[in-house]
Amino acid sequence: MRELWNIAQHWKLSVGSNLCDWTSLKALLDDIVPPESIFTSNVVSTVAAKLPISGEESDDDISSASESGKSQLSEQEEEELMELVEEAILRDSSLTLVEPEEVNKPQEPGEISEMESEAESEANDEATAVQQVDYGVGPLLMGLIPNPSILWATRMKAGITCGRYGIEKPPLVRFLHGDKWFDGTILTVVAEALVQACGDGSMASHIIPKVLQSIRRMLDSPGDEGAQAGETKYVLVHALEQLSADTGLVVLPVHVPAHWTLVCLDLGRRTIREVFHLLDIVRDARGGTGWLREDWVWETEERQRPTRQFNSYDCGVFTLADMAEYLTVGRSSYFTQEMMPSWRAAIWELLEDLRNVRVVKPPRAESNDDERLCIVRVVKPPRAESNDDERLCISD
Repeated sequence: MRELWNIAQHWKLSVGSNLCDWTSLKALLDDIVPPESIFTSNVVSTVAAKLPISGEESDDDISSASESGKSQLSEQEEEELMELVEEAILRDSSLTLVEPEEVNKPQEPGEISEMESEAESEANDEATAVQQVDYGVGPLLMGLIPNPSILWATRMKAGITCGRYGIEKPPLVRFLHGDKWFDGTILTVVAEALVQACGDGSMASHIIPKVLQSIRRMLDSPGDEGAQAGETKYVLVHALEQLSADTGLVVLPVHVPAHWTLVCLDLGRRTIREVFHLLDIVRDARGGTGWLREDWVWETEERQRPTRQFNSYDCGVFTLADMAEYLTVGRSSYFTQEMMPSWRAAIWELLEDLRNVRVVKPPRAESNDDERLCIVRVVKPPRAESNDDERLCISD
């Protein structure tokens, strides 16, 4: 049901009114039940051979109502299709969603939740279908990380970590087994690995998408002092360093309704560039620009290149491709839909290698990093002329 909803959101302008009839459902079957995938170091091949052939349409493309009406299903084919759909629904219902507040929740030693046990079991089952790869012995992420041994993390948690960021097990299971949708933590961890690999040669910095969640809470709760202080602290910790520079590029993944896209801030030119893959979705999601200062200018790629994404679930993979290109080269990528299976395989290989990332002691914080933003109430003296009863201060 979630996959059908995603498709309806992405392609509502092009899909016919009989989206859920049997012939259309057959066309969507590869999206509902992904074929068994075999990952290698630089390419992924599928049983269904989903890479498009010259002159033919990709199996990931969604057929229109007129095309779907040309084919008929026998009773036996309908029964087989029903069994596959039921299996997909059962598999989908087994993936438990995690609330954002639970992502960084500390875990007690020895405590393993039922959800994590199921996720680990599924990951172990999948390992039997995945070719064995020698991780950590050569370049990763299509050569963008030439020396994986330099990658590090400041903590080790259940799942995968890089730097101070981590991915819990459920998003990994969904990435490998489920509807292929990308969780924001995957974007963050891979981007952090790229920044570490580039070192001083990085062409851009990145801000994690959760910063926008904090800003939204601040806008929604202007009178809540506790929320304002807590969310402001989070934004300062995760975005102040990146936005304090006078020049440079900063990339930020943005989750608009049912779609991942990317914006790139040019601090020197005071511009914000949209990097998107589904034109109609982003055209409808520009309502928030009124919050920006007038000296920022929006730039668009709408007339510079056509739509690149032609399925309902690769927006996160495209976004990560553009992030990788900005971080390493300083521009958006020219990845096409045909390259996405290989790019997904390269991402998974990197995530597998990060299971053995070396853990280092966190670097000593700068003096300003130890400051806490708080709101305190000041008692006015008897003859004070000021009417202010609150003051924003920074204290140690």
